[in-house]
Amino acid sequence: SHFYKVMVAGGINCWLGIDNPVVLSLIMDDRRCHQLTPELVTILLQGLRISRSTTFDIDTYLNWPIVAEDNLRELQEKNSTLLRMNPSVHFLGIVKGSTLKQNITHVRELQDLGITEFIFHAGAYLFRGTRYEFRWAQMFATEIRKQVDHLIIYGLGAKRWIESFSFADGLVTLN
Repeated sequence: SHFYKVMVAGGINCWLGIDNPVVLSLIMDDRRCHQLTPELVTILLQGLRISRSTTFDIDTYLNWPIVAEDNLRELQEKNSTLLRMNPSVHFLGIVKGSTLKQNITHVRELQDLGITEFIFHAGAYLFRGTRYEFRWAQMFATEIRKQVDHLIIYGLGAKRWIESFSFADGLVTLN
């Protein structure tokens, strides 16, 4: 498999022949989020010799706050274990929540784990293109930005979205 080829080569940087930091992104489709474990991610981080990674992703749908609350408890436990198992890895915290309160609470939980850089997955709100979801994404990101020193917006694919999130420190597009 590719994993073993990269591992035998000395890690992802050696295999790619680059010195730039490579970030392992754990942002993925909702069905796979629950299947990832801290143990599996640790194997990937160590085998690929990755020094930067996102925290775990999980589904927290807009207007489903009760389901999100349960998922956020699972997420907090998984992130805590992952960071404890990988103290030398620099983690970027994926901010999750179905409501503003959940998002802000999650930011604080990530900060308590020592995380200083954050990612908000706006693309999860923008993929349908509705004004309603756009307003929620922009409001969440704006409020998160007030809580953190470094915010990256993930999942922007159109110029109209990029301009709306210009307050961020970085943007990651899907295109």
